[in-house]
Amino acid sequence: MSDKDDKPVNPFSKMFNRMLGTFAEHQWERLLRSYFLQARPERKARLDTIMELSVELDVIQKQEIFATAFGWSAIEAVIEGDWKAAREHVDWLSFREEGPDIQARYGPLWEKFRATLLAASAAAEARAKEDPTKEPSGKN
Repeated sequence: MSDKDDKPVNPFSKMFNRMLGTFAEHQWERLLRSYFLQARPERKARLDTIMELSVELDVIQKQEIFATAFGWSAIEAVIEGDWKAAREHVDWLSFREEGPDIQARYGPLWEKFRATLLAASAAAEARAKEDPTKEPSGKN
């Protein structure tokens, strides 16, 4: 018998894991809906941004793990088309409110990620001006 078999089963742990799985499933479904319900050009623009941000986040994670949850959250915002949240991530990842040491250490590391996110947000605003039914500041 292994050590794993000797441990008592915690019913709260099982419940938590089921709840977490349900949450993740709902979140995944929401992301899929918000992406696939868009017109093809919008999906292409988002996919291009997602791929570029993912590559940059991979580069960042090889050097540092600090604030990578914000990076993943920013990618989710792009998938959803929540450009307001994407712009907020640009501000958060500048580390201006974290003090000069953290800003000096992590600001340059996240610079390309922030620039990509900002450019994607500006492009979404331009697309929205072409199609007035779109709202670039919120979820689309």
